[in-house]
Amino acid sequence: MSDFGFDIPSQLRLIRFPGLPAPLRLHTPPSVDVLLDCMDINAPGAEDRIPYWAEIWPSALGLSNWLLTGRMPLRTGSVLEIGAGLGLIGLVTLKLGWDTTITDFDETACRWARRNLVENGFRPTRVHTLDWREPPTARFDTIIAGDILYERVFAESLIDFFAAALRPGGRIIIGEPCRPISDFHLSRFATRFRLRISPWRSPTPDGWRRMRIIELKLRR
Repeated sequence: MSDFGFDIPSQLRLIRFPGLPAPLRLHTPPSVDVLLDCMDINAPGAEDRIPYWAEIWPSALGLSNWLLTGRMPLRTGSVLEIGAGLGLIGLVTLKLGWDTTITDFDETACRWARRNLVENGFRPTRVHTLDWREPPTARFDTIIAGDILYERVFAESLIDFFAAALRPGGRIIIGEPCRPISDFHLSRFATRFRLRISPWRSPTPDGWRRMRIIELKLRR
């Protein structure tokens, strides 16, 4: 398989959450550095393909824990995850019985997410590539994401995408690790959405991490 495919050695990690009876089984690459060594950094579009998706980020663990505490409504309707990476948050929602479509910009990330869905007993056809800079092809009742507010250039594209992809009365849930840059996004989101920001602390392999849960609803 081509670069970043399954010819790259993988690790099978068991991810345990208090709200799940059995651990999730997640295949991960050895590290982002290993994947970067395989990249042609001079190739067109290389900057868009930096494999941030290859990590299990603290915000993914934190948002997963938050979802498992039952803070979301029981009826979430159709759910879209963006920036899914290895698929951890999406797997948690599937375990909760949600009707989730799992997406990432990078097709290689989607291949790994499909592999992880199969490893945990779910259909890989739930995973698709998606570029939030393009108009959505469907609308959803709930949109979720972990740690996507790390580039200023994303803000306007996300506003337009969220507004077009969200059904009336729907909500957006973002797990965010208190990056200073996210305050810029929140100031821009406030022009189109009602915001609710809740502090959250979650266990990670490196100890407890402070983060924020950001809930957005379209202004009427």
